Amino acid sequence: MCADGLIPEVTPPRVAIVTEAQATNYVAGLVDEMKRVRLACDVPYQGKDQTTVKAVQRMMWTFLSKQGQVVGALNAFRLTGMISERAYVEMHQSALNALIPTILSA
Repeated sequence: MCADGLIPEVTPPRVAIVTEAQATNYVAGLVDEMKRVRLACDVPYQGKDQTTVKAVQRMMWTFLSKQGQVVGALNAFRLTGMISERAYVEMHQSALNALIPTILSA
């Protein structure tokens, strides 16, 4: 955990990333994790149940943290020339699409 106790520490990759394929696979893994966390945010709204609201807010905080990791990694790899512009655009768009709000009715 970080000092504030809200965001868990992120484990950096344990291998050196030197090729575009490695960079793309690393970011693809982050995108998959981000999508998994985003799905956990989609719970049916059940009225004014504070427990559900708090749980959704915590999951959304975790999702936004993961989405920031994806965008940060994409920008770092693009600026260093380790990822192609096409891969950047595709993965960046999927990160942006995950921000679209969803409401499920019970």
